[in-house]
Amino acid sequence: MSQPSYGGSHGGGASSSSGAGPSSMSANSASSSDDKNLHQLDAVEAATLIRLNGFQRTLKDAVKIQDIPVIVTLASPPFVIYHINELWCRLCGYTESEALGQTCRILQGPETCRATLASLHAAATSGRDIEVRLLNYTGDGTPFQNTLFVRPLQPECGSRCTHLAAFLLV
Repeated sequence: MSQPSYGGSHGGGASSSSGAGPSSMSANSASSSDDKNLHQLDAVEAATLIRLNGFQRTLKDAVKIQDIPVIVTLASPPFVIYHINELWCRLCGYTESEALGQTCRILQGPETCRATLASLHAAATSGRDIEVRLLNYTGDGTPFQNTLFVRPLQPECGSRCTHLAAFLLV
């Protein structure tokens, strides 16, 4: 699998919010005629897509998304992978059968920023939105920089967060 080349830092940086995060994204947030590849959006454009395009923060909506790499995990540690879409598989180099039931540790490597991982963990365990830049690794060990937009998902009924969705942009 060929990957685009990535420059920049090996780590991260994180920003999180409590409750005032995005409220929308749909399974069709960009038309197929768009010239811009969603993998090449900058963080501002991606945040706008996530906020404005119908995503309702439910598991049902998260698993419908096909035009941006998405991973859904259980909301409690160790954050077992529950769902991935085809774009995530192509980007990260894992098949569905290889990834489901694993944790996101399969994406980490020697230069993945531990401080950024700690920020992700803290936000995930407290049910907060977070956006981070992180160096991950594909299944064959190729490093790639990505921006993760992690959002807690709510069940159809009830108020307790059951899953987390992460949208990946490279």
